[in-house]
Amino acid sequence: MIAVAQHCQQLRVLSLSYTYSRNATLEAFARSCHNITALDVSNCQLITDEAVQFLAQNCRVLTSLNISQCPVISYLSLQAIALHSTALATLNVCYCRVTARGILAISQGCPSLTSLDLSYSFKTIPLEAALACTTLTDLNLSNCWEICDDLLIAIARSSPLLCRLDLSDCQHVTDRAVTFLSEYCTLLTSLDLSHCDITDDAVIALVGTAATRAETGRGGGAILSLSLGNTDITNVSVTFIAYNCSALTFLNLASCCAITDAALQALARGCTTLQLLDIRGCDALTAEAVLSCFPQEWEEEPGRYRSNDASGRESDTIRTHVYW
Repeated sequence: MIAVAQHCQQLRVLSLSYTYSRNATLEAFARSCHNITALDVSNCQLITDEAVQFLAQNCRVLTSLNISQCPVISYLSLQAIALHSTALATLNVCYCRVTARGILAISQGCPSLTSLDLSYSFKTIPLEAALACTTLTDLNLSNCWEICDDLLIAIARSSPLLCRLDLSDCQHVTDRAVTFLSEYCTLLTSLDLSHCDITDDAVIALVGTAATRAETGRGGGAILSLSLGNTDITNVSVTFIAYNCSALTFLNLASCCAITDAALQALARGCTTLQLLDIRGCDALTAEAVLSCFPQEWEEEPGRYRSNDASGRESDTIRTHVYW
């Protein structure tokens, strides 16, 4: 690998993911390849802060960094990145132990940061970091167990460009925070609220606000992907989604036990662009209703297929793949 590094001085994208690479390997690339813009060392469990610090000092045009599942990397690496790689736009620290101090350094030192994955890494994040991340479009907070409404509201107010947000297993997030998200994050197209402490009120606020913006011509994003698995929503939410989310392509309702056949029928009528529907664990649904609403969806992959319309002409049709 070191010999490769010496002969690839124009290298811009480097992936050492899931290898047994050591510090010497990464340092060799950093020494020879100063134009690296994207680096993936995910699950390289022998890489330490020393190598990442050396990389930051030598590769100052870095825009994408994935250090997920690197157990010995600490906040020192992120401080070095924040100091030297200020153009960083994408950072993944999933399953890392970089601490809140590291995230605060990144949020304050990388003004172009648009994508941040903190899943399984933090119980919570410092308020100062939340307020500093004003350019984020993609944020993953899955399994950040102590994320609460107040922190999420701060994120919503300071990150109006958010398009994708994963809050799955943030069990302290309630209707109050989702209502603020609907008001401040008007570009949201993908939201995961699985295992959050939400009710129909949150869904109505989220979907209703987006629908109102569309009707009044105020712009904003159409909701394309929505995960509500293992929440306390009822038919009220699903029917509201069916009437107001005509562009929806992905919907997760797994283990939403209050949902009945009537809600499924509304979905089949209203969400005609739906490509994937997860209704596993929805015990109140009957086989008859599922097969009636989605009769052809059991053998095909999600996406488009060719079919003949009533006149015999070929047309594009959306098929829904159902997990049940």
